[in-house]
Amino acid sequence: MWYRWQAPDSGRFVFTTYHSDFETLLAVYTGDSLPGTAVASNVVDPSQNPFGSGPCGPRISRVAFDAVGGVVYRIAVDRRSTSASGRVVLRWGRSASIIGRITDVSGRQVAVDTVRLVGDACRDSQSFGTIVFTDVPTGGSYDVTVALSGIVSPQFNRWGTSQSISPLAGSVTDFNYYQRTPAYNISGTVTMPAGDVSGVTVMCVSTGAGLFSTPAFFTGANYSCSSLPTFGDYVITPTKVGFRFSPPSRTEIHLMQHISGDNFTGTLAPTYTISGRVTNSTGTTGVSGVSIALSGAQTASRLTDLNGNYSFTGVSEGGNYIITPSNTNYTFAPLSQSFNNLTTNQSANFTATALLQLVLDDTGQMAAVDSMLLVRDPFPIINSANHLNRGVDRNTRVTIFVSNLALAPGEPPSSVVLNLIGSNNQTYDIPAEDVRPVPNLGFTQIIFRLPDNLVAGTCILAVKAHGLTSNFGAMRIR
Repeated sequence: MWYRWQAPDSGRFVFTTYHSDFETLLAVYTGDSLPGTAVASNVVDPSQNPFGSGPCGPRISRVAFDAVGGVVYRIAVDRRSTSASGRVVLRWGRSASIIGRITDVSGRQVAVDTVRLVGDACRDSQSFGTIVFTDVPTGGSYDVTVALSGIVSPQFNRWGTSQSISPLAGSVTDFNYYQRTPAYNISGTVTMPAGDVSGVTVMCVSTGAGLFSTPAFFTGANYSCSSLPTFGDYVITPTKVGFRFSPPSRTEIHLMQHISGDNFTGTLAPTYTISGRVTNSTGTTGVSGVSIALSGAQTASRLTDLNGNYSFTGVSEGGNYIITPSNTNYTFAPLSQSFNNLTTNQSANFTATALLQLVLDDTGQMAAVDSMLLVRDPFPIINSANHLNRGVDRNTRVTIFVSNLALAPGEPPSSVVLNLIGSNNQTYDIPAEDVRPVPNLGFTQIIFRLPDNLVAGTCILAVKAHGLTSNFGAMRIR
């Protein structure tokens, strides 16, 4: 029987007769006439019986060759025996490989009796400690079975690659199995102060390949890691936030039996401090009133003081913690900081950027000028020399600058309020007289009048608008 096939492009392709009713022969030719020029000849896939039907049925023929795109090939399908008859199935696809390892959970190679590719192909691997199948046609659906004699109901679990071989899209080079049974238990007792084992966790983790990790189950102070795969090396580790254990861990090598008596004693561990500071974008001035949240193994909250400082004391050893600042008037960098398995005092600093931002210099002084005379501070409350101000008062008008502020259509300037704290700690809320953008600079200028009874000295000022409060800046009064 001849089959005419034109290669879609260049590459290695595989043809196979698996699922045929009798033993076949395969060959590939090119040329304009039959039989043409031979390209590749038959390969018989191995089975347990080389002279007849085996576990995979009749012996399977397979031929692989490097095709040239666009070339027409003629596939010859023949019968091995002249008396054979029945159905012939011809499958083909691009050549791919399925490669893997067979190990215990610690990564040591396990020699097995049979490694078989099944599904749209059936053949045994030639290496019984690894998985090696080459020239497997893509497009088919396959599985791999692993068998080991001398063990009742042996079980091998797949691990490693997530690539599928059902259907097979291309070569898979990390198709691995590990031996799971027979399985054993590791057990012991955890002794804690006052006998309180609540919150104690014991983990049994295989080393090496690290394929297996399981928590222990407790019955009172007794723990047990059950159904651990055979032959693995395991590290048994107890943990509880705020406690240390003696010994810190135990190791069982090449597990081949049930283990008991892996005991531990827990004692209180020291505590630590997580502290830090929140400063403005220049890094020089602390920002007060920022809420700092401690989350994780413990939870708490603090407000930064007048210098932007905060501190959490008595934080338990061994915990995982996250420090997060928050304030509706600021954004923060970084957004949070994490500390895992805390074993020392830690510091977490943050930079706050006001959503409504006063323009300041590096010393925290506002960029403020007399709105009529355009001179810097210190400002007089009443300026008799200010002949340009012809209003009912001669109070100084001050111009300051902010970013991220714009009035809504129809919104009056008085909706913007200047919160001013005099040098005597008296507080004023002063409505703005004029609010307008500064062309080409991205700032908004605000003009306000100094109050009559403001005392000489340095005052502190912030802008309030649209539910936000800006950062604070300093201004001098004479």
